Amino acid sequence: MRKLALILVCSVATFAQETNNNLTSAFYPHPYIEGGLALNGSGESPVSLAYDSGVDYEQDRLTLTGNLGYNSAKKLDAGNGHSIGFGGSAFWRPKPLDGGGSWRSGWYVGGGAGFGKTVTDEYSKQSWQPKFGIGRDILKNDWSGRLQAAYFWQTKWLTEYPTPVQFTQGPGQPALSRTCSRCDNGLKGVEMDFWEPSPATSHHWFFHETVIPYWFHDSVTDPYDAVTTEIQKGNRHAGADAAFEMMFRF
Repeated sequence: MRKLALILVCSVATFAQETNNNLTSAFYPHPYIEGGLALNGSGESPVSLAYDSGVDYEQDRLTLTGNLGYNSAKKLDAGNGHSIGFGGSAFWRPKPLDGGGSWRSGWYVGGGAGFGKTVTDEYSKQSWQPKFGIGRDILKNDWSGRLQAAYFWQTKWLTEYPTPVQFTQGPGQPALSRTCSRCDNGLKGVEMDFWEPSPATSHHWFFHETVIPYWFHDSVTDPYDAVTTEIQKGNRHAGADAAFEMMFRF
């Protein structure tokens, strides 16, 4: 862990001295891989390893990405587990990139969606995550970077158990079932990303930092038990996750 953290710090210092800010001009998606440390918030092991792979397509007005991800974080209530997911996004620039440093240049808007699943020996939880946001590529003579922020929320929850669980019966929810489609925690947040140098340039190596503040309520365990569900939805919390990764784009 310490060696990986040192590599990340040294790599950022190296990128700060990088002067090649030529814009990428390929007309095909670039595959990429990345990995590093994740710092996890409420309910998970504090530190874990994160890995991602995907494709990145960069043009003057358009940025398209698709990715697969894995996080080794364990759930504290189960003592084991990991998370997997995939997603994609599309962002559009009102004005094409020109390599200038004006505060008006480099802005883009867009959104996307992703799927995530946490798996433990005691249960698994999955959901879809739409998002929308804005970003900006900053291109200077001797430095470049990308900042992006996207609001997200989780929907279409599904909790699965290895053996049948007793529930209060209701529409779509049997009294004895291995699944629950309303056992959510109302998770919402803002995903903030920083890349150095900017992925709009023709580099191969990048430092990628992600910080995610979020808010949620206690997980609903029996949705048609009105009293318990009201208490759980009233217990609100806030937390944050972060990841520091090195990315190589082919």
